[in-house]
Amino acid sequence: MSLKIRTATDVAPEQLRNLVTDNLVTLLGDGARPWKEMAGLGDHCLLATDSADELTLISFHPEEPGQALLAGLSWMDQLRSNLAALFLRDYRKPSRLLVLTPGTLPGAETLRQCGEVQSLSFQVLSVNDELGLFLQPTGRKPEKPTFSFQPDARSTDSEAKEPVLSAEEEEFFGQM
Repeated sequence: MSLKIRTATDVAPEQLRNLVTDNLVTLLGDGARPWKEMAGLGDHCLLATDSADELTLISFHPEEPGQALLAGLSWMDQLRSNLAALFLRDYRKPSRLLVLTPGTLPGAETLRQCGEVQSLSFQVLSVNDELGLFLQPTGRKPEKPTFSFQPDARSTDSEAKEPVLSAEEEEFFGQM
């Protein structure tokens, strides 16, 4: 059996929403489920509870990372206002924002430092004509390699006593 894997193009907003909903356990952990009390967040946002029953706002866009971020931040602002509690029954404020982007997220380094905003990069793949999400972390810098200098253990005392500069070089640099 052969697998036909390709990048899916022209993914409709409802298809992407279904993929995100189907992958809530992968995104938020075991026990994650959509929060049914808040359905009308547009095409690119949804609320879900995670394994600790914390409310998370998930924002996504099939093509524009900036749009996903702006929509998520806008809804977070609206949902955290005191007015939201007046109009919504069984209201809880979302504890964090998870932004899913198809590319590099603007301000990823700044957002990474903010504990309430997390981001993941996604790619919609078609595997034998079935759509799926390929998720990976964004905004991470590669770890810097650590180097430690250790003198060459093979050097002898005679090598260490040899002058680094010749007599001519010492005279030249001594005149400066």
